[in-house]
Amino acid sequence: MKELLPVGSIVKLTGATKKAAIMGYFQKISSDGSRDVYDYMAVPYPEGFLGKGSVFLFNEEDIGEVCFRGYESNESRGYSELIGMIFEEARKGTAGRTGL
Repeated sequence: MKELLPVGSIVKLTGATKKAAIMGYFQKISSDGSRDVYDYMAVPYPEGFLGKGSVFLFNEEDIGEVCFRGYESNESRGYSELIGMIFEEARKGTAGRTGL
């Protein structure tokens, strides 16, 4: 995995018409008995959170363009490194991941 984008980053996903604002990392969902782990959690940009159903999950490989990189600090870079290590460990033990 490359370096994680900071919270607040704006991206355009491959094949998408709308942009997305990253609001979190490392989301797990259960579907059909399997555990899927996604790199990012986001909301539509510029609308933001519009209630249930407006949050979506995607992986690094789904990003087609980074439109804006969010605020970074020493604190956020340290957190990003830690989460990156956790991602790698989780991926080693996770089979059957799916994209969007």
